[in-house]
Amino acid sequence: MAPGERPTPNGISATMRLFVLARDGDACRLCGMSPGDADPYDRRRNVRIGVERIREAPCGGDDADGIWTLCDNCSEGLRGIGPLTPPHRGELMRQLRRATQDDQRHALAWLGQKFGRVPRIGTTDAHAELAVRLYDRLLAERSWGLDRAWLAIASLLMTCGIWRGGEWRAFHGAPVLRESSNYRLTRRGEPNRALEEALRVKRRLADELGVGEADVCGALGRFFRHPEIAGLQPNNPRGHAFRSLVAETLARFGDPELVVREEVSPRDLFPDHEPGAPRGDARIDIVVQRGPRLVALIATRWSYRDGRGIVGGLRAHAPPARRLNGECRFFGVTAEFGAARLRKVIGQTTPAVRSAAIDRLAHLRPELPGAPAGRNGELGRMWSLEELVRDSPRWR
Repeated sequence: MAPGERPTPNGISATMRLFVLARDGDACRLCGMSPGDADPYDRRRNVRIGVERIREAPCGGDDADGIWTLCDNCSEGLRGIGPLTPPHRGELMRQLRRATQDDQRHALAWLGQKFGRVPRIGTTDAHAELAVRLYDRLLAERSWGLDRAWLAIASLLMTCGIWRGGEWRAFHGAPVLRESSNYRLTRRGEPNRALEEALRVKRRLADELGVGEADVCGALGRFFRHPEIAGLQPNNPRGHAFRSLVAETLARFGDPELVVREEVSPRDLFPDHEPGAPRGDARIDIVVQRGPRLVALIATRWSYRDGRGIVGGLRAHAPPARRLNGECRFFGVTAEFGAARLRKVIGQTTPAVRSAAIDRLAHLRPELPGAPAGRNGELGRMWSLEELVRDSPRWR
């Protein structure tokens, strides 16, 4: 508990309460109910959500693992029957796979009733799922829609610092959009071209966020300041979070008839196909289906060096995907700012090559000042993330 902070009546600090609610996605750990859901035992009222200590910390104080988000019904039930443990996600998925189709349909109907439609089918990556919860909360707080989804992602994953020696360090006071070696001052003490580009992005972000330029860096990197992420080397968490945020954006704002899945094994998707690429067994970032029909495969990279991570996987999975659906689409999504690197992928998209490996490369926000789009006609062929999502009703 922070100095001077007063505990709530149940002895849980306000800081811990907010942390637990964010960790659990504002939903009951036992039944999944959220604030505003109708009480299944009394339809005249809605359930209420709170945090409860289900076991004491070994040495006193606040122990996050021993504090859960619970609805009032489950909280009352625990007082009579003792602590319960919800099934692990892996065990839950195994049970669902073994269930009858009728029971699976009932589960799907319940999810549709709870979420309004079939939700994004996420991953077991706790850090990526945390990024999605922070994203959902930011969209709700700011009342942002699809046109500002890129800004929410930028607020979470862009940083003005660099990771060195196991900690974040300030670096030129501008968003770091490329490798740190790209940024430097000239002999005259002026920003070089890459740094000037980053400073232009900073000014644009200040306008979009409605803050002063001096406050932009403090508004970025929200994901990396979270207690569960702080102290971790950022590359893998950022890449996985970007994948899940792209998937969530598509599920939230795209065609409601689509089902969006993440980290899908090609052996599950194409059981009769032997991939030809050396890493053909690597998981597919995002798989999109319309009912049982496969309609799109999406590779995501926050940044990349040579583009093989985007092109190679999609090329390896294209033959079996097209056997399932000749109209299946293939997309790459990135936040890369290096023009030469972007050209390597754009040169292998449909607008440039008739028999291309990718239909389109989408950028988080090509319109940002300093972003590569618009420098010439070739880079202008990129879509924005918003355009990709708006195209989803055409995926058949």
